[in-house]
Amino acid sequence: MSAPTRSTWTTDTLRAVDLEDNDTVLIDGVWREVLDVWNDDDDPAAQFGDDHPMTLAIVDKVAWCSPSWTAVRYVHEEKSTASEVESHLHFFRCRDLVQVQREVKPESGALDALDDLLDLMSGLDLRGALRAGTELWAETGDPQDVLSSSQRDNLSALRRYFTSLDVL
Repeated sequence: MSAPTRSTWTTDTLRAVDLEDNDTVLIDGVWREVLDVWNDDDDPAAQFGDDHPMTLAIVDKVAWCSPSWTAVRYVHEEKSTASEVESHLHFFRCRDLVQVQREVKPESGALDALDDLLDLMSGLDLRGALRAGTELWAETGDPQDVLSSSQRDNLSALRRYFTSLDVL
């Protein structure tokens, strides 16, 4: 079995207007998990309602007349409990540079498609299963005609590949 892949994280600096929900940002020297982000074209009342204290606090600060503010609601771990998450607001100017931690997602490619299979079995076992499947394909074909043409083409290509290895 292959070892499970670990997440990789990076710290970037970006403009506050580019913050996203679920980012982790540096606020007053402490990394904070972002719950929500509102920019000038967003309306917090759509989420909380017109008379909600969160909406009133955001509108009071930014008045939504100026496109110069980004409002961030973040988790305040020190005041949160196991049963209730305490959140606070922080306001950045849209052009402010903010430090953000984000997970680096692996680029998708052919190997990524095999990760779940390699978690089940080793690479050699997977290779053996493919070889067994192509040998079965060579012996029986597709008597019920259930395989697609691309599946048949792939099995034939694998069979030719494994046969070429046997010749060496």
